[in-house]
Amino acid sequence: MAETRDADAVYAEIIAKMPQPLADMYWRFSNQYSWTLIKWQEYQELFASPEQVDLLNRAAPAFFASLQTILFLDLVMDVGDLREALESMAPFLNEIERHYGIGPCAYDQTIGPLGGVDILVQRLEKGLEMERREHARLRGEPADP
Repeated sequence: MAETRDADAVYAEIIAKMPQPLADMYWRFSNQYSWTLIKWQEYQELFASPEQVDLLNRAAPAFFASLQTILFLDLVMDVGDLREALESMAPFLNEIERHYGIGPCAYDQTIGPLGGVDILVQRLEKGLEMERREHARLRGEPADP
C-alpha cells in the first residue's frame, strides 16, 4: 500500500533531491496532472450513463449542458485523446520520481474532492423526489412511501 504524505512533506523532499529549476517545474506539473486526473474522473462520473444524464436534464438541463461543455473544453485543450495522454504521463512522472528517490506515486489512486459527483447526484435525486411528492400532495394524490 502506498504511503500517504501531506503536500509540504512531499515538496520538501522534492526540493531536497532534485536540482533547481527541475524541482519547481516537476512540482507544478505533477500537481496539475493530479488535478486534471480528478477533473477527468469527475467529468466521466457525472456524465457516465444515459440514466444519470437524464437525471441531470430533469434537474437543470441548461446548467448541466453548459457545465458539460465547460468541463470538456477545460479538459481537452487541443489534446486529441485525453485518456491516452493522461495515462501516458504517470509512467513519465514515476520515472523522474524513481530517479530522484521520491516515488513512485500512485496517480491512479487519487482521492476525489469531498462532496463530489456522487453527493451531487444523491442530492439531485432526493430533491426531484421531494418535488414529485409535493406536486402529488398539491393535486390531492396519495403519497408514495
